[in-house]
Amino acid sequence: MADPVVSVLMSVRNGEAYLKEAVDSVLSQDFGDFEFLITDDASTDATPDLLAAYARRDRRVSVVRERENIGLTVALERMMPRVRGRFIARMDADDVCLPSRFRAQVDRFARDPETGVLSSWFRLILPDGTAFEERCFPDDHAWIRRQLDRGTNVLSHGTLMFRKEVLDRMTRPVWRFRFGQELDLLLRLLDFTRFGLVPQVLYLWRWHTGSMSVAAMQHIRERTDRIICELHELRSRGLPEYDWRAREQEILAAAPTGLGLASAWDDYRQGRIALFAGKMRAARRSLRAAMVNPKARGKALVLFCLACLPAGCGRMAGALIGRLQWLWNPWAKYIRKLDPAAGTDHLRRGDA
Repeated sequence: MADPVVSVLMSVRNGEAYLKEAVDSVLSQDFGDFEFLITDDASTDATPDLLAAYARRDRRVSVVRERENIGLTVALERMMPRVRGRFIARMDADDVCLPSRFRAQVDRFARDPETGVLSSWFRLILPDGTAFEERCFPDDHAWIRRQLDRGTNVLSHGTLMFRKEVLDRMTRPVWRFRFGQELDLLLRLLDFTRFGLVPQVLYLWRWHTGSMSVAAMQHIRERTDRIICELHELRSRGLPEYDWRAREQEILAAAPTGLGLASAWDDYRQGRIALFAGKMRAARRSLRAAMVNPKARGKALVLFCLACLPAGCGRMAGALIGRLQWLWNPWAKYIRKLDPAAGTDHLRRGDA
């Protein structure tokens, strides 16, 4: 059997809630020459049965089940020896690929042989699929590099596709760090290749409490990203990396101290989105929960007061605050705010 053009890597643990939508979005791509490598990270829900059914129906699906929870980073690294494709695409088990994603990225690689990493525009959605924001960053290697050099990753990891030959040139392991592995990988890839971005919405990133990137504890990400940036600075000066593993373990050991704040900001964001959508009862519920944490209390209290107004007035006032926040947001011109009240009927569009 000939090797596929694309190898898709996905790891999932207890992901039954959104797994079917995620897998179906990959298998329904209009570019079908791919293999779908999935790691079941010791799931205890219906995930194993769902994946087994997909593997029986579609021979492109290959599932490996881990007996113990190993985490995303280790799962990705263990999948690397199984990769047969010329390109490697990432996929998260709670997100959605739009039908033209693989074709658009493979076509771009064919036109641009110097580019080794590709992302795309993406749309943020709520758990129910309601869209509330689009990130439309420029297709400019120099701009992307400047953001990464500052320690800011503007490329959603689920949108990424790599040339396998570029990853093969890297020192193993390719995937490092339990949190922030994508920032570390991209900073290391700056030494090997150019970055590009397909200026089209090809991916839906689901924003919810159970998502690793949201509930991954703000303090862990900030401290881990600091280590990653320090290592990048050392490499840029031609100096060897220090032993970062011990420092990472110290950060992870302190994880429980950050859970409350991460949860509070999660509740605040959910409340803000509900307010802009005119869902006042849901907004008050989330914002009341956010006020439990002193660091989130101030902003949450302001929006809670707005949520106590009649729906139309509260929504208008919330939208005005959102506009004012854009005045000092350096990414404002690249972010499109969508109206959550518009529903979900437009989510499948891949238009720019």
